[in-house]
Amino acid sequence: MPEIKDKILLGQVVKGDRRGRQLGFPTANLDPSHTVVISGALLSAVAFGKEENTHCESGLQTGKLLKDAIRRTLTQENLSLADPLSSDKVFLFVHALLREIFAADGPSAFQKEELTDQFLAEEILNYFKGKSVVLAKEAPASGIPELSVMSDGVYAAVAGGVSAEILPAAVSVGTREQFYDRGIRITEAHLIGVELDLYDRLLCLHVKYFIRAQRKFSSMIELISAIENDVEESKRLLSM
Repeated sequence: MPEIKDKILLGQVVKGDRRGRQLGFPTANLDPSHTVVISGALLSAVAFGKEENTHCESGLQTGKLLKDAIRRTLTQENLSLADPLSSDKVFLFVHALLREIFAADGPSAFQKEELTDQFLAEEILNYFKGKSVVLAKEAPASGIPELSVMSDGVYAAVAGGVSAEILPAAVSVGTREQFYDRGIRITEAHLIGVELDLYDRLLCLHVKYFIRAQRKFSSMIELISAIENDVEESKRLLSM
């Protein structure tokens, strides 16, 4: 049986070195310094907490707009934070929330401020990251979200927030020792069956299964074969 993982990562897609594309498996790369872990407890603190609203340089009240968007999305998704949310529900919620904030089919409260996607992504991540720290310091142990990113390895996940659909993904976390002696640790998500331009966008990953540990391969052919197996295993585990 595969080892079950259950983490929801929200991160900003950054430009990489195109290694995945060169190997035939383009990836959306999440910068660890721009990635936060989302939990039901965190959503509750953000939606109904008493923290002061954050204000960015443009004067946008990020805190108020986020709380309003969260409450609208909770209503639309028929969810309640009165009871603990399962990780699946938290993921579906974040997916719906991002679709509302970056709505392609109509103006949102955020878009009326005429702000760029990149700017909004930075502000939203900073906001959630700040609330994560507050929650970790004040919440009981059972409610503390894990703030570290995933351990190195290859995982099966689903991705949300970037399209109307929830997309399957094979995710790699590590320093890419195949190419670098001292590489930067990064999360790479290969969205299976689609190719989207996601630079500077927010991507939500629900990491569900551990597939294998990271390792250095003896050749590019062996590496590509392993990635092909990772993709097929992800599809199987996610019941595609």
